[in-house]
Amino acid sequence: MELAEKLAEAFREKRRIEPEELEISIEEAYELQKRFAEKIGNQIGWKIGASNEEVQKRLGINEPVFGRILKETVIGRSARLSDFILPVGIEVEIAFKFHRDPPEMSLSGIMASSKVAPAFELINGVFTENPSIQHLIVSNVRHSGVLFGDFRRCNFPLEHEEVVLFINGKEAGRGSGKNVLGHPAAPVLWLMERLERRGERIRRGDLVISGTMIPPVFVEEPSEIRASYSNLGELELSLS
Repeated sequence: MELAEKLAEAFREKRRIEPEELEISIEEAYELQKRFAEKIGNQIGWKIGASNEEVQKRLGINEPVFGRILKETVIGRSARLSDFILPVGIEVEIAFKFHRDPPEMSLSGIMASSKVAPAFELINGVFTENPSIQHLIVSNVRHSGVLFGDFRRCNFPLEHEEVVLFINGKEAGRGSGKNVLGHPAAPVLWLMERLERRGERIRRGDLVISGTMIPPVFVEEPSEIRASYSNLGELELSLS
């Protein structure tokens, strides 16, 4: 069985598998990721991981990584823990929704072409471990689910957006837009340039999450999750 099919089967069955030895390049890993994602569902956007220098240093890389958001991984404000590989990590992010093709590769072009919203990404990959960056990429950068809040035009400095995460009423972390390569749109700019080298691109209607502002918090018991943003409002998720 091809690895992409093994990964898709494990993802559907919510179980982990031991990582196979991968003697492939980064570009080959992204191609395998694409085949894995196609076997799960329909792509509607992009996720960006390792979008701060500390994480990149830990992974031994000098740029972020990207994965694919699927229609089938978008969740509502209540979800079942049984729908995920446990424990599941909660990442607090800012999402972009493009109402037109970005006209140029610049932060201002990105902001003019999109609306923004609060978002949670749920992460936990199908491998029991990721012994290489290729394994992380192939696993769709551990993408398991995503919840989007309400999208709006951004009329405030997004790099200064602050957020506090609460799990069952207790503070679990806080961060700001500066934690994501200095500005939440900066990883999106990197993604545009990276996709162009692959012959892909961000298009009108695409959704993009640019990286967590707070280190992921993992849960495996029923939990009430809330993020309070300074301008984007609140986002709540009930996991039962």
